[in-house]
Amino acid sequence: MTTNKRKRAAGESLVLILIVAGIAFALNIVGLFTSYGRFDATRNGLFSLAPSSERLMGELDEDMQITAYFSGDLPEQFASTEHEVRDLLEEYANASNGKLTVRFIDPGDDDELKAQAEEDGIEAVQHQLIEAGARSTRMGFRGLVIKYMGESRTIPVIAGSEGVEYELTTRIKDLVGEKRVIGVMSGHGADTLAEDLAPLNQLLTTYELREVSAAQPIDNDEIAAVLLVNPTEAIPEAELQNLNAYVMKGGALGIIGGSINISIEQQAPPTATPIDTGLNALLERWGVRLEQNLVADPQCEMIPMGGMALPYPFFPRCALDAEQQEHPAAFGLASVTLPFSASVSVLEDAPAGVRVTPLVSSSEGAWVVNDASIALQPRDPSEWNRTGRVGTRALAVAIEGTLPSAFPEAGGDTPSQATSDVRVMVIGAGALFLQAGQGQMTDTLAFALNSVDWLAAEDDLIAIRTKSVAEPGLDQPAALRDAERRAEAAQEARDRDEFAEALEARQAAEDAYKKSQQITQWALTLGLPLLLALFGVIRWRQRIAKKNNIKL
Repeated sequence: MTTNKRKRAAGESLVLILIVAGIAFALNIVGLFTSYGRFDATRNGLFSLAPSSERLMGELDEDMQITAYFSGDLPEQFASTEHEVRDLLEEYANASNGKLTVRFIDPGDDDELKAQAEEDGIEAVQHQLIEAGARSTRMGFRGLVIKYMGESRTIPVIAGSEGVEYELTTRIKDLVGEKRVIGVMSGHGADTLAEDLAPLNQLLTTYELREVSAAQPIDNDEIAAVLLVNPTEAIPEAELQNLNAYVMKGGALGIIGGSINISIEQQAPPTATPIDTGLNALLERWGVRLEQNLVADPQCEMIPMGGMALPYPFFPRCALDAEQQEHPAAFGLASVTLPFSASVSVLEDAPAGVRVTPLVSSSEGAWVVNDASIALQPRDPSEWNRTGRVGTRALAVAIEGTLPSAFPEAGGDTPSQATSDVRVMVIGAGALFLQAGQGQMTDTLAFALNSVDWLAAEDDLIAIRTKSVAEPGLDQPAALRDAERRAEAAQEARDRDEFAEALEARQAAEDAYKKSQQITQWALTLGLPLLLALFGVIRWRQRIAKKNNIKL
């Protein structure tokens, strides 16, 4: 090959490389700044619409309208929230086959638009702004309303982009679908729907929660699952038989607490008392036993005491392994805190056809306390006495399969074995749902709600909710989360020095996090073109070398 031909071939190869690299670069840039076809590198699909949300929108029978009210003069952080909500609603619209219409309205100073927003159930909230070094307040809107077939549901205030998909999908599901009924068993000192579990009722909007009594047979056709939360008195055998019959006929049962009575009153020191509610007459036939004890764990939450934050072993913070996270009830959760929890023993002689899965377990350093009266006052870590065997205990288990009847001699129309695969959840912590009223999606609350969804066979909602609490692959590092927890504990303990140090650590971790995000973003943008260019250069040099060898 002549020198001119080689130069021409090299030029053509270079042009081709530049064209391909330019196209790849342009596609990456477009993907960075547009919502359509966004690349989602997070582990749990944080920036993608969940399949269940897509399926729900694709099944709409009638037109739906979503109106989002966002004031244009909100603080900077809410501008990004509005952008992310726009992207999310665009994905809902794309999945709806033209059934969803989305509008964004900035009420501004228009009194008519403000009145329209308030009429739609959107609340004006106060925002703090810092302009030219001066602090001021301003009222503004950031909420949305969903309208479908003459009915509406609202998100009055959008705090941030996290959790919006779950809020949207649950409200849309509430509008378009028939609610399944969750029975909450009454009597025997159990938590009531009207009082103790009222916050739970507000959160589980996709269900109708209804009090039921086991004094009479439970209707399997009407009740999707039964919850028994924190009973403190013995349950008569006749009622246990009705619960057993309900499960044998395909019903799902959730038992939360039931072996320890927590007494927290202002007039007396807080105590815990082991109790026998008779539930093991059911559970032992199904392969588990709810123990009459209280689990203490050195891996636990911090609580304030005497101006300091001290570890509190009765609030064990349980890390979940990969196998546990695969179960729908614990899907994607890194850890779960189970306050005042008894242990749940998995029996060695579980019946055939029964699968028992420990979902939440203590650390290896845990111990149990089973005194007649257990003092719960916070104390110095050196004052905690570790009694009994130290080791891992299961605190929550899932039971599945064709369970045998716990009362085979009862007769009647109760089958001797479950007619199909059934679901039973046993959680040692009777205070599990106490966090329902905190207004924040914590890992513990997510686990509680996931458990209800799993019992009701509503697994598709679990993955959406988990986005609000699980750490995606490119999300906050452990250093940032640890610094935030340090700051919270120091603030509660009023430790100014520790609080200041925690804030500095948080700022350093946040700066490093943002830098890593930028590096990752530009690596995704430039990496492919550079690889293509490098590949092209290598191929060009190989061709030149081959032709030179042929010439020789």
